[in-house]
Amino acid sequence: MSNPIAARMARATLGNQLFIAATAVTVIVMAILAGTITWQNRQTAISNVHDANRAGLLGYERTLLLVYRIARERGLSLYPVLERYMGGTPEVSGQTAEGWPQLSTANGTIINANQALMRSVTGVVSEVYAQADGQWLRIASAYQDQPDYALGQALPAGSPIATALSQGQTADFPDLVGDKWHLATVLPLKNAQGQVYAGVVSRLDISAQIDPVLQDLAQVQLAGHGQLFILRPSANGQDWLRVAGGTERAGQLLSASSSAAAFSALHHILGSAPAGVEQLDIDGSEKFISWKTIAGWNWVVYGYGDVHDYLGASTRQMQLQLVLMLVGTLAIALLVRWLARSTLAPVQTVVARACTPWAAATWPTPLPPARLQAATKSTCCSRACAAPKAPCVTPLARCVTA
Repeated sequence: MSNPIAARMARATLGNQLFIAATAVTVIVMAILAGTITWQNRQTAISNVHDANRAGLLGYERTLLLVYRIARERGLSLYPVLERYMGGTPEVSGQTAEGWPQLSTANGTIINANQALMRSVTGVVSEVYAQADGQWLRIASAYQDQPDYALGQALPAGSPIATALSQGQTADFPDLVGDKWHLATVLPLKNAQGQVYAGVVSRLDISAQIDPVLQDLAQVQLAGHGQLFILRPSANGQDWLRVAGGTERAGQLLSASSSAAAFSALHHILGSAPAGVEQLDIDGSEKFISWKTIAGWNWVVYGYGDVHDYLGASTRQMQLQLVLMLVGTLAIALLVRWLARSTLAPVQTVVARACTPWAAATWPTPLPPARLQAATKSTCCSRACAAPKAPCVTPLARCVTA
């Protein structure tokens, strides 16, 4: 059984055969090139997105670290001023009526419940905690008239202040008091044996420096497409609290404003490394996620945006390149056809002159001039007439009747 494509090729002129062959080869080569270039361009575009996202997060990291270093140095420099106002380092001098440790200084100043003393240093508000029965009790505070800072309250075991005092280490971290951000500095007080018996917590108001940064973050798009957010870990480490970004209020749990699948994916990657860039499927949409943990703050700045938005310009550029390659493929094929016809035109004339007597002699019935010319121009007739010893009747018959 004959192949229809092979039969059509056999009946085609040599110029058309070259055109078809050149078109097929060019399409295959261009398809391979197009696939390779498209893949390379996409990888380059993704790499550029990652670099742009990292650069965007780096700017906020530098700003926050600068605010942190300045506030930390100022907070540490103001503690000696507070200590001078207290009259020295507080020491345990007995117990209160409630059974709490009583702290006083060498000049007889009682620290317990001394709210005025906790507010005595301009720009800083302070608290004092003392250890009792394995817990850290608040015995003096600048906010002691507020329910959340009432005296006698014990710190949760996993809180940053309790952790720093238990470890006997100085610590600094951002703390939200009301609607204002402060940098809290924890200074443990140790006895002669090196045991921590109390601690002073000084809070420096940094809202004037932080608020513009947070407002800018909420308005700016990461790399022109992504939304930016700041999170801080919850007390139990199982969730995240919003600090800034988006439409949700500050302090809201991430799990409360995200689907279970989205929260699970975000919680995993944000806790997997201090920084990174990932592509995730969130609620059925492919997103680029970039994040960075800010040292000292224990905050995570992260941004995410739709993959199609990030790669839109690159996709349009690739589509334009594919169109140009398609046009180039067609132009090459047409050029090959024109060259083939121009080159083979003299040969075709010679073959036609040689085949005309053969066609007239071998075909029993006189042919119309147009049919005879078509027969002599066909490649099958040309092959038949090019072999003087071969019979020309059967090939010529196929050429004329085809």
